[in-house]
Amino acid sequence: VDSASKSLFTLLNESLKKERSIYVNKINKSKKMPSLKGKTAIHERIFVTNIMLGCKTLFIDKKCKFLISALERAEYHPETGERIDNGKFNIDSIDAMEYSFLNYLSEIYDYLVSRMGKENFEDAE
Repeated sequence: VDSASKSLFTLLNESLKKERSIYVNKINKSKKMPSLKGKTAIHERIFVTNIMLGCKTLFIDKKCKFLISALERAEYHPETGERIDNGKFNIDSIDAMEYSFLNYLSEIYDYLVSRMGKENFEDAE
């Protein structure tokens, strides 16, 4: 580690001791995408995640065994399409993965539509 890195580490460490907290950028979990009318914010997240998985644009490292298991075992409510949180699997791991790209959901959706064509998404919406 070079001296600049050590100085930065020391500065960060001292700041954390003073503040006793770490800044985490807030995400708006209820933010809606204008392109998907009539869906809840949760359903939009699930919808775009499923599209990314189906289009093979979302790759999950095989070391993420809990996430893979949760995705494979996820159950969905037949009327709303939202994931059922029944304690059978760790829904939080799927939510956390989706939160990592939540701020870019509209851009991801627009990219997928432009790549695959709007007609491929109309029935799914």
